[in-house]
Amino acid sequence: MSASIKKDHKIIVEEFFNFEEENNLFAKKIKNVRFWEFIRFDIYEQILIQHNILDKRPNGSIKFSTKLRFLINGVFNLRKNPYLVKQKKVVIISNARRNLLNDGYWWNIHFDPIIDIFNDDYMLFEFPFMFSHNNNIKTSNIRFIDFVIIVSNFKKIFLKRRMNFSDPESEFLSDIELQLHLKFGIKINLKFIILNFLLKRESILNLYSKLIRRINPKIVILTVSYGKEILIEVLKKLNIPIVELQHGVISKYVLAYSFPSNSMIKLNFPDYFFSFSNIWTQGIYMPLLKENIKDVGFPYFDLQFNNNRQKGRKKQILILSQWTIGSKMIDLLFKIKDNLRDGYTIVYKLHPYEFSNWRNLYPELVKSNVQIIESNQPDIYQLFAESEILIGVYSTAVIEGLAFGLKTFIYELPGVEHLEIFFEKNLFTRFKTGDELLTFLNQKNDHVVKDINDVRELIFRSESKLNMQQEIKKILAVHDSD
Repeated sequence: MSASIKKDHKIIVEEFFNFEEENNLFAKKIKNVRFWEFIRFDIYEQILIQHNILDKRPNGSIKFSTKLRFLINGVFNLRKNPYLVKQKKVVIISNARRNLLNDGYWWNIHFDPIIDIFNDDYMLFEFPFMFSHNNNIKTSNIRFIDFVIIVSNFKKIFLKRRMNFSDPESEFLSDIELQLHLKFGIKINLKFIILNFLLKRESILNLYSKLIRRINPKIVILTVSYGKEILIEVLKKLNIPIVELQHGVISKYVLAYSFPSNSMIKLNFPDYFFSFSNIWTQGIYMPLLKENIKDVGFPYFDLQFNNNRQKGRKKQILILSQWTIGSKMIDLLFKIKDNLRDGYTIVYKLHPYEFSNWRNLYPELVKSNVQIIESNQPDIYQLFAESEILIGVYSTAVIEGLAFGLKTFIYELPGVEHLEIFFEKNLFTRFKTGDELLTFLNQKNDHVVKDINDVRELIFRSESKLNMQQEIKKILAVHDSD
């Protein structure tokens, strides 16, 4: 297939599933490791970028001083060293993205709202974001994974000298690489990707094992399981139950959670999945027993909704950017911003991945005369509470805005298929062009969502904190009896 031919996302998904089955990739081994489940998501992301379905992740450049500080703190900051921890009943694994709230603390939105249910018998291990962590963190019991990463990277240097592919392995990988190019138009160095993964696995596996054995938890709770498969492999060997909390939009088109064939067996997947509500997991084939998918809700949303629900609304339109389709959203902004009636103002909220580099990525925004939100302040929930209209594509924030009662318009760009199950409930107004959106916006109506309480319960199950506490208690009881 020519790389110049772009395909629809749904077509690519089905072709990718067929490609995996035809080559029996989940069962294949390199160096006696079933490698595919570890690299699958990254390969697929490259395909989506090639077909202009995703933009490249706008991380921006990281200063040498930042990396040096990461190295020094990771080695010498003993207060955050993960190995200097006593035994804990609950281990939490999380990424470093946090939100700054009005209390002045940086909150982990998935865990800080529920942390008190563990009665201080927990430890949160945080992965870095762009070689750094926030200061003034809300979480009390926290250690950073930085030391583990630094030691494993040094180990990789020495391991690299003695790891090579056999001739049959090399031929197999060359064939898969060629098929990926012919079917999906991507040129990747698959051998390099797999070699890097194998080196990472061998260098960090024992470090993770020593860490988990030292703490001896009864349960591990995490978010974003993809990318953490090596750690999950360790937890599986130690027979420790693993719970993943839903962190964002999931659908059958999100390959981190979609395994529609019996041949697609991902071994290193959590034992339980806690979803926002039942609607999110409909039509998704996870490598889990159905009874291990628990509909619990989203405690952080409940907290923010209760804190912001009384704010008064303005004639304000909130547009949510996403790093995956940021350039397309800006084109839409310039199409509508000077053609609105009824005195509406526009607020353009950047995605956190765009905060640090947006002026370079989108120079046209600098002189746009539109209010640009380039940080976590004002809080997005404050923006939901004071706005009337929301425009977005498929982020979790779009769904949260709907649950706040905003009239929500969905731009039909690649990725919008993630919300198919919500379209079936007629919860949004969809549009394909800026002109079509302007027609909707300039119509005389009150932009009020009907039956908002029912909509909110459909999206985020109520009593979420209590639901989560009860399900964790049940899981611990089951595994304590084994």
